[in-house]
Amino acid sequence: MAFGLVFGVLARRVGLSVGEVCLMSASVFTGSGQVVAIGMWATPIPIVAVVATTLLIGLRHVLLGLTLQPWYARLPAWRAYASYFLLTDESWALTTVEFDAERADGGFLVGAGLLLFALWVSSTTVGRTIGAAIQDPSAWGLEFALVAVFIALLASLARGRSTLLPWGPGGLGRRGRRSVASGHVVRAARGAGRLDPGADPS
Repeated sequence: MAFGLVFGVLARRVGLSVGEVCLMSASVFTGSGQVVAIGMWATPIPIVAVVATTLLIGLRHVLLGLTLQPWYARLPAWRAYASYFLLTDESWALTTVEFDAERADGGFLVGAGLLLFALWVSSTTVGRTIGAAIQDPSAWGLEFALVAVFIALLASLARGRSTLLPWGPGGLGRRGRRSVASGHVVRAARGAGRLDPGADPS
């Protein structure tokens, strides 16, 4: 995942070690939230602001989880909540398509989520490891990558004209969140460019 690679590169530039990147990706597991956190990184670290902003960005997962509640209410609570840890925009979209096609299987979200989890942690780790070889992460065109993901998710959920009305404000809100994340990437990349490229932040 290009997004994960770029996050790993930026994490290296602000001084996170490989272990710290792995721990952050595995415990937080939210691309937009982690990128925004890196964009706010400073000395001393503004812990309250970083945590509050990350939680605010993650509030959408409450709504995503509610849409799946009719199916997951049939499962024991511990299994349902454990599955929700793997809930992302992408795994939610794939699971929704499956459920709408009357192929409801609680294990689908877990399978999709585990695959995305493994890709996210591994790609951020690789990005952190090879970060010294990438001088300008913003040149990767990450803004378009975020838009491409958004378009792909919408296409998978399209149900005809009836979906256009709610997609208007919803799409603008989601695009705004993606723009915020992209803006933090660009600013972090520019700030990283001012660091000594020969320094080893680990």
